[in-house]
Amino acid sequence: MTTYREETKKKSEQDIRDLIEELEGQIDASEDTDPAYLNSHLRELRHRTFYVHGAIERGIEILIAKDVVPDLIDSKSVEEDEGVFAQRIKIYDVLQNVSFSRKLSLAVEKKLISNKTATLFRPVNLIRNEFAHPDPFKIKRYTDEDLTLDVLRKLQSALNELNVLFSKKPITP
Repeated sequence: MTTYREETKKKSEQDIRDLIEELEGQIDASEDTDPAYLNSHLRELRHRTFYVHGAIERGIEILIAKDVVPDLIDSKSVEEDEGVFAQRIKIYDVLQNVSFSRKLSLAVEKKLISNKTATLFRPVNLIRNEFAHPDPFKIKRYTDEDLTLDVLRKLQSALNELNVLFSKKPITP
């Protein structure tokens, strides 16, 4: 037997799910009628680009934060560890106001990543910027299969490099 509270909670959760579905449908319909319409191929390419770009940016932020506030090997108390973590969180907050390009340059300057790695990451940022600020005429060029293949290769190369980078320096805040 369910209580009134449990029943109300279930109705509320269903209402939320219904509202989410309704809003998603409205947004999807708007995207389908947008003058800068992106077909499903371009939407998927945009999604993949944003995913890889976000992974790279998070990785760079972690490297910078760990460089600025290194682990305390001989920490004497839990409070010190929490303090280090709090300092890193503050650094992440500051980094949110720094451009991807600047973070990348800083990581190279501090020798946290190599120039070779940065060279693999930069094109991802350029592609991401084209999708984030699309010119309706220029973005259509990504429907070309040769260009799509080139983009996917750049994304995969950058992702592979990120994985290699963090196999040496595990991602832990």
